[in-house]
Amino acid sequence: MILTVTNFCQNIGKSTLVIYLSKYFLKHRNFDEVYIIDNGSDLLLENLFHSEKEKINLNILMDSVSDEKINILNNIMILSKLKEQKTLYLVDLRADFKGDMVNLIKHSNAIISPFAYYDNILSSTIEFGKFLENFYDGNVYFLNNFFDKNISCDQNLIYTLSSFGSIIESPIFFTNNLKRSFLSVYNDELVFRKAFEELSFSLFD
Repeated sequence: MILTVTNFCQNIGKSTLVIYLSKYFLKHRNFDEVYIIDNGSDLLLENLFHSEKEKINLNILMDSVSDEKINILNNIMILSKLKEQKTLYLVDLRADFKGDMVNLIKHSNAIISPFAYYDNILSSTIEFGKFLENFYDGNVYFLNNFFDKNISCDQNLIYTLSSFGSIIESPIFFTNNLKRSFLSVYNDELVFRKAFEELSFSLFD
C-alpha cells in the first residue's frame, strides 16, 4: 500500500505527519512494518531516523530518493506491486516535486495533503487539488494542520477545496513544543490521535 503525503505548500508539516502516521499505523492498524520514503529537499526524515535508529522499537524502515533511485519510483510495474503489498509505504513527497514523480502519485492508494486555515495556503492547496484532478482517480484526504481557533479564513475557499477530496473534520491543533521524533512521545501523539482515527477509518473501514 502506498500513501503519499504532499502538497504544493512548503513548511506545512508533511515530514512531521509522516513520522506520526508511521507510529500510529504500526500501533493501531497492525501493519507488520512501515517503509518510509523520504523525498524531502533536506532529507530531514532520513537524518532523524538514523540519529534515533538504535532506540526505535517499532518496525520502521527508511530510504531516500536519490537520482539513481528515481527510476524505481517511475517504474509502473514496480509501483503496481508496491501498491498491492501488505507493507505500508509512506512517501514524504517534496512540494516542488518534478514530473518524474507523477507515476508515484498515480499509483498511490491515497494522497494525504496537509493544509492550514490561511487563505494563501488554502488557495495553493486548491491548485494542488486541480492538478491531481487531471490524472489521479484515487482518494484524496486533506488534513487541517496547525489549527488555531483564533484564525479565520474565507469559507468559500474551504467549500471549494472540498470538491477535490475529503477534508478530515478533526483538526490537528498547533503545538509550540511538539517533538519531531520516531521514539514514543505519548503526549505529542495525542495531538494527532483524533485526526488520524478519522483518516484511518476512511482509509481502511
